Amino acid sequence: MKTSLSATAIAAVFLSLSTVKGYVDTFCGRPNQQPELLSAMQQAGVVGIKCWPGYIGVDCVLNNADDVAKLSCFLKGKPGKSGQGVFLLNDNQNTGKFYFKENMNDKSKQVSNL
Repeated sequence: MKTSLSATAIAAVFLSLSTVKGYVDTFCGRPNQQPELLSAMQQAGVVGIKCWPGYIGVDCVLNNADDVAKLSCFLKGKPGKSGQGVFLLNDNQNTGKFYFKENMNDKSKQVSNL
């Protein structure tokens, strides 16, 4: 019994890891903020991201660390979750903590605060 339980537990762990493979962060807003989400992604140079209804309102799953860095830079200093603004789930006050210039080797990928 213990052997089959352990095998089942291991299988469950592998399946759960494959489900979140590639997930980096979620860009969030309230239901009426979808235009703001799309505009921010466009201005930050983040393309090809799909958004759908989520827990807070609208969620856009980001699978690329560069996209998270671009949005983090763009959103830095703007109103976050508590200010009724759009935000990254792991930086809900838009502190810009995921944007590090030394990690953005290609200058064409760097985004300045507008």
